[in-house]
Amino acid sequence: MPNNSVTASKVTTKSSNLKNGIVAIIIKLIFFGGLGYLIIRFIRKLKK
Repeated sequence: MPNNSVTASKVTTKSSNLKNGIVAIIIKLIFFGGLGYLIIRFIRKLKK
């Protein structure tokens, strides 16, 4: 029984870490995507 509980807790921590990692990646994508969009708009303004 104790072994099962240990493995279960390990699995839950792994899944929560995975969720946190996915959230961090999404935040980074949104942040860098917005940053890239602003830079592209700025360059287009300079070209005009």
